[in-house]
Amino acid sequence: MIINKLILQDFRAFKGYHEFDFTDKKIVVIDGPNGHGKSTIFDAINWVLLGKLNRYTGSIEHKRFNYIVNYHAKLHGLYTTFVQVILMDDNGKSISIKREIKYNSPEKVYIDGEAIAYNEISRKIAKVLVGNKNIDIAEEENDVDLAALVSSTQILSQEDLDEFVRGNKPGERYKKLEKILGFKKYGEDFKGFLNTTKSVVNKLLQELKEKEQKVVNKKNIIEARYAEKKQLYENSGGITEDQLLEKIYDIDNKNNVINITKGIELSSIKKINDLTLEKLNNSKDSFYIMMKSVEDIRSELKAKGLTSATANLNDLILKRKLLNKKIQVHKNKINEKEILINRAKERISKLGEIEIKRNRINQNNLEIDKLEKELRELVTSIEYLSNNSDVEAVQEKETFEEFQKKYINRKNQLDDLNIWLKINKNDQTILNLQSNMNEIDKLVEQDIRVLETILHEKINYEKKIDEISRTIEYEEDSQLNQFIYDIQNHILNSDHSSDCPVCGTDFTNLNKSLKEQVKEKLNKSKKELDELQQSKLQLVNSFNELESKSISLTNNIKKNEEKIQSIKQQIGQLNTKNINFKSEIREYHTNDGFNNNQRNIEIISSFLKDYENIFTNISIIINKKNQINILEQRLTHKKNERKNNFNSIPSRYSIYIESITGISNKIQMFNNYIDLIVEENKNTKKDLDNLILEYDNCKRKEADIVGLSQKYQNEFCDSYCILDIGTILTSIEDRYTGIKILIQDIEKVIYAIYSYLNESEFTKLISEKEKITFELDELNKSIEKNSMILEQVEEFLKGHKSVQTSLLNQYLEEQSKNINFYFKQISPHAFYKNVKLVAAKGELYILLMEDGYEIPNFEIEDLRNEVNASLTFSAAQSTILALSIFLSLNLSHNWSDLEILGIDDPFQNLDDVNIYSFVDVISTLINQKRKQVFLSTHNNDFSKLISSKLDINEHEIGNISFLSYSKDKMLISSNVHFYEEK
Repeated sequence: MIINKLILQDFRAFKGYHEFDFTDKKIVVIDGPNGHGKSTIFDAINWVLLGKLNRYTGSIEHKRFNYIVNYHAKLHGLYTTFVQVILMDDNGKSISIKREIKYNSPEKVYIDGEAIAYNEISRKIAKVLVGNKNIDIAEEENDVDLAALVSSTQILSQEDLDEFVRGNKPGERYKKLEKILGFKKYGEDFKGFLNTTKSVVNKLLQELKEKEQKVVNKKNIIEARYAEKKQLYENSGGITEDQLLEKIYDIDNKNNVINITKGIELSSIKKINDLTLEKLNNSKDSFYIMMKSVEDIRSELKAKGLTSATANLNDLILKRKLLNKKIQVHKNKINEKEILINRAKERISKLGEIEIKRNRINQNNLEIDKLEKELRELVTSIEYLSNNSDVEAVQEKETFEEFQKKYINRKNQLDDLNIWLKINKNDQTILNLQSNMNEIDKLVEQDIRVLETILHEKINYEKKIDEISRTIEYEEDSQLNQFIYDIQNHILNSDHSSDCPVCGTDFTNLNKSLKEQVKEKLNKSKKELDELQQSKLQLVNSFNELESKSISLTNNIKKNEEKIQSIKQQIGQLNTKNINFKSEIREYHTNDGFNNNQRNIEIISSFLKDYENIFTNISIIINKKNQINILEQRLTHKKNERKNNFNSIPSRYSIYIESITGISNKIQMFNNYIDLIVEENKNTKKDLDNLILEYDNCKRKEADIVGLSQKYQNEFCDSYCILDIGTILTSIEDRYTGIKILIQDIEKVIYAIYSYLNESEFTKLISEKEKITFELDELNKSIEKNSMILEQVEEFLKGHKSVQTSLLNQYLEEQSKNINFYFKQISPHAFYKNVKLVAAKGELYILLMEDGYEIPNFEIEDLRNEVNASLTFSAAQSTILALSIFLSLNLSHNWSDLEILGIDDPFQNLDDVNIYSFVDVISTLINQKRKQVFLSTHNNDFSKLISSKLDINEHEIGNISFLSYSKDKMLISSNVHFYEEK
């Protein structure tokens, strides 16, 4: 069975409808750059047969992104994506399988146009592929592992090619080969059955053991009850019902006599039964509750510290009154000393204020002395500066202030004149720049006129060049067509059988007349075209000269325009500076022109230079006079401040003004006095706290005695009375002892009644004990039986793995011959000539050996240390080994009638020699094994090599070349392809 047609619509990279007709094609070669859609042909075959793409299954992209529907078709929303494969068997019968997915619709599969139920898809497709093979197809879909079978024996992807050999996971490799060889049902499946059986037996054993534990616990309870009843029965001594009732009445009489527990009536009991037992137990519980209540009272009295020795009420009252008087005396002492402390603190505060004012007066004196000293220094300095002939001369004419004002005005005039001088210079620069800009502007206008003339001439030359180019093209086409026509006529009239029917070439030796005719035609064509080419060349040269001139002029215009723009920027900057200069003028002097301004500057500068020193001295004198005025004001203020500080101090404290240590000594004396009183008060307060605590204890004990007497008087007295603690404690101890005796008596009676009532129950427990013993024996037998079954399952598991490995190694021994044959034929290793696939303990190893070397019965650790292909081979050798294994599996499989061999780009790591050898192998498979081969390659040269080297007819070779790929369409060159736009 082979593939007759493959039809795709909007599948992955293929937009629109694409039909590939492989009728009579023994090999289909697919070539094109990476990423153009070569692998999509194999993806289409995988998807239509398996419903998935193995290289995406399990990846994040598989879960999150669309990888089936064409991206641009999906964008439009209403898409219909399908892949249809038409298979043809050896009898010429066609079978169609179509897998389709539509927008917002579930995936559907059709076989010969009939829709297949979802849960039947894999089984139905597997049945088609199996064909006439005598292989049972299970009803359950999960039993048909089509993905493993197809990817391992029919179509080899780049991912599978590398994974099988270079992956260093022998366990996974073992499972994969087990699926490939069809051993899964007898390997993993049977192993799974044994493991399931083991799990079921383990679970049953666990349940039996849990049940056994429950029965053991129940038996222990029964045996404990049996021992208890047996002891009661043996100790009862045969007591009668009347004797039991008499004991009960004795307990009731004791309770009534000592009046311990009210509400318990036992005299109504007339018969011994379970109700009697229940009533006695309730009475016992009541006695325990009362005993607990008495214990609580004892604990309460103990916690309060009340004993007969410490609980005399009159003594406590007398002691409390004496303590109260002592407390009042201590409080009065504390209050008196607090008053003394406050008075001392007031005196300290007043002395502190006096000390602050005294410090202020001292500070005033220091500041006044400093100011008077500064005044004297200023007056001396002014007198010195004034004793100068130039200064005296100025003073005779005018005051110092008038001279200072006149000098400053002249200085301001000089500043204004200097600014006007800068403005005049900038104005002159602006005029020069404007003149330069006008000259450049004229040059630009002149260049523009010349450029327009050149552009007009260029247009004329372009038209002439275009006309002569069309003439040359026409002449070349005419001569070429005539040349081809003449050669073909010559060849058609030739007697040589080896001449090419297209170009007329003889592959053995070229015909002499053909050579001469070709040479003559070429010379004639060259001569006829030379004149036109020469004319065209002259026009092109002239055009290029104009182009060069136009570029030069354009650059000159651009440079001059940039110069004009630069000059405009300079003029703008100078105008801005002039505006800023004018804003700085104080209007002490107007603009009289450059020359006048220059003369005025010289006159004013001379004046300022002559009077510069005089101005400096006069300015210092004026400044110092101003400082004297300020100092005199400050001096007056400080003297007034000192006077006020003197007046604010009371006369009785005036003695401390001149004393340096008097106030400090006085304050220290008061602080020592306060510390002494505070320490005395601290001790007094400590004594007071102790007295108050003792007072509170007395008061609390009085309250406790009165409270407890009132609380328990009705319980321990028949009429109102106030009991002391001794009487209460005695009554409590008597009550506690009486309850304890009653509890002991009632427990003896309950024990006797149990013995009396449980004589029949003892007989019943004997029967239960025998029954539970029998049940436990039966459970032990079941546990022993299932334990033996579990041991047998464990033995089966061990033996199954050994048998399974033996079967697999037997099959691999046969496979190794084919693998070595292909491996040596394509490219053998330098000294490892043989490949060996060895299975051991659920793992598969690919080992390399030299000629004549055999692998002994190694342990698994020895196999791991042998020469491993995944660790020894280069990328090319690993690829060749993987191809050899795949070819062997493809030839030896017997699960399907499908006779195809698909390999996706096997040449990436191979050199030229490897490729030639591999092509020979493919040729053998096609001719001898009747395989339909699909090969893809990224190199167009490989594709041509395969087509030319295969020993088959040309019409039996299919070719699909992917030329380009865009979002709109895929450009394909092919002899098997039909494309229709949607």
